[in-house]
Amino acid sequence: MAILNWTGNPWVDTGLAVAVVKANKNSLEEMTVEDFKKVIGDGGWLTHANEHLNSYVDLFTNGFLNRQVKPKDKPAQRIKYEKIIAALLEDFEKSFFVSVDSTNCCECTGIFPSANKTLERLSEQFRKDGILKKDQRLDIGRNAFPLIGSITNDAGALPAASREPQLSAFALLCVQMASLAAIMLKGKIAFFQYTEPNLLIYHVKQIYDETIAKLDIIKKEGGAAITAIGTGNYGSQSTTLMLLNEFDKLKKDLEIEDLPKYISLNIWLVINAGTRVDCEVIEIPNAALEFIWEAAVKFPDEIREILRTEKQKSILDCIENKEEYKSFYPFPKSKPIPKDLIFKAKKMLSSDNQCKAEIIEKAERDEFESLIKSNIVTAEDKKKKKANEKQPQNYTKKERFKTIIELLNDEFKQNKKKEIKNIINQINEATSKPASKSLFELYQTNILGRSKIALSVAEWIAYNLKEYLKNDKKQLELFIQKLGDFKDVNNKSVSKKIRQVFSELAEKGILSYEQYAALFPIKGNRPIRVDNFGWRFIWFYLNHENLNSNLPKNMEGEDMVIDNRFRQRIKYFAKDVFDWYVEKNGEDKFKRKILDGFRNNKIKDSDLQNWYCNLAEITGKEEYTLDSWDDLCTDENGKNDTYELRFQLRLELANLYRQHISQ
Repeated sequence: MAILNWTGNPWVDTGLAVAVVKANKNSLEEMTVEDFKKVIGDGGWLTHANEHLNSYVDLFTNGFLNRQVKPKDKPAQRIKYEKIIAALLEDFEKSFFVSVDSTNCCECTGIFPSANKTLERLSEQFRKDGILKKDQRLDIGRNAFPLIGSITNDAGALPAASREPQLSAFALLCVQMASLAAIMLKGKIAFFQYTEPNLLIYHVKQIYDETIAKLDIIKKEGGAAITAIGTGNYGSQSTTLMLLNEFDKLKKDLEIEDLPKYISLNIWLVINAGTRVDCEVIEIPNAALEFIWEAAVKFPDEIREILRTEKQKSILDCIENKEEYKSFYPFPKSKPIPKDLIFKAKKMLSSDNQCKAEIIEKAERDEFESLIKSNIVTAEDKKKKKANEKQPQNYTKKERFKTIIELLNDEFKQNKKKEIKNIINQINEATSKPASKSLFELYQTNILGRSKIALSVAEWIAYNLKEYLKNDKKQLELFIQKLGDFKDVNNKSVSKKIRQVFSELAEKGILSYEQYAALFPIKGNRPIRVDNFGWRFIWFYLNHENLNSNLPKNMEGEDMVIDNRFRQRIKYFAKDVFDWYVEKNGEDKFKRKILDGFRNNKIKDSDLQNWYCNLAEITGKEEYTLDSWDDLCTDENGKNDTYELRFQLRLELANLYRQHISQ
């Protein structure tokens, strides 16, 4: 018997995976041509499915099963569709045994393109039977295969000059089943394509099982259509949850700890309905998949709870664009209320507000669970909707959608109980907590490519800030609340104060220039600019307890190379200034004039220029030129801009002074 193979085409392979799942096989290697034929059968089940799946309409413009006809014409459409399926199935097996070359092979599967002749023959029969009009034919375009003949290829742009694509019956049968594994993402149908094709079966199975369950309901109770998973909410949460479920099952079934390094994922987003024709690809590399794998295996409850209250940019969008995922940070009310606090809160509410809280809790739970479910409108649902519209509503629209914390605030206004205020404070604190350190660090290293050194330094600095400011709680609280604000990460009132603290830590030997450079790598010059993720990292760790108090090691490893050129020049400049000034004026004056001058904001651009000029006069210091000054100390317009440079010089000079004194 012929062996079926993955084709590399995302819609064909998705339909093929549906066949594997329906045949109760674990991999494509177990499937035979006979198994595939049994899956298709008489086509009745496929007709019933595509007659109700909205995804079929999104995949095929006026498909073989035309869903746009009047109710009286639907039986004829079913008969036509089943005859097409039967004819394709009849020629399906022959495709595997006919020799092919570059001129007569399927452009999707590489086997004999039997579908063209089959549809041509069937068109003649349909015209004779009156199913098609005399000028109509069953062609291979967007009606038969997604995007074929669209404006993005020559068949759409030059229809009179272009040939019809050559496709096999196998390819067309597979794409007819692809609608049973549809999930919506960004308003388009998403198809998964792994570098290990058999992984697709795990993805397809959970969607297929959900779809079949809904189709069974329609058979029993009636209903018009089934919307795909992810419809209405752009599908990002749905897709992420499905990946978490797939990887969790995959780990258990295969009994493996780590995701293989060669596995990556492309998500193909396609829309092929009417005039809406588009396709885009989201690439998810192995490192990003490893993050999702680890999150599914090691942090299953935490990641799902965070997804529950995802209010800003979705984690999938952040992964795609390699951006910070804000829900991991300690933003107010960014996390779900813990169950124990919900229980306590409800006990403090009036009976009326308790009912409202129950409604809120159930609605949130149902909404989250629906993210990985398709939706169906049955005849019974329609009756209930009409009945509910006639019944008087217990609460106004505004009240119905109040949160539990708002209900508590209402209760507190009427009854100034200390216990209510305490539970409000506890909820505000709990819903503002950051993600766990391990989950956060996993995202930073795998998705954003941040170094482990930078994360270790941030935690070390956060620990020392808490120790250094334990008697200045007001200042510490300001850093805890404001330091990593995404809206104004360079807030002068905050950054100026923490830079002062950094300098004091440097003078005490707690913070080295290398540690600062690891956390704030230089990303450009003219003027010297640093990446600002360091403030967010410190903010994240400041909002954690039980921080690591150990000094980070390996500070001169490969992670430090990123800003090596400017970092070394700043270090050399600081060392030359220190040696020249101490030799000329002594260490005591260096402390008073330079370090204290920095502390009191008395070191200006003119001081740096004087140092530069004096060093340029020293034999062997030829690197101190006008060009090197411009490169290090001016902006793109040639104006002096030394704000960041002066701070980095201050740190290194403080370290040099401390080392000198200790010797």
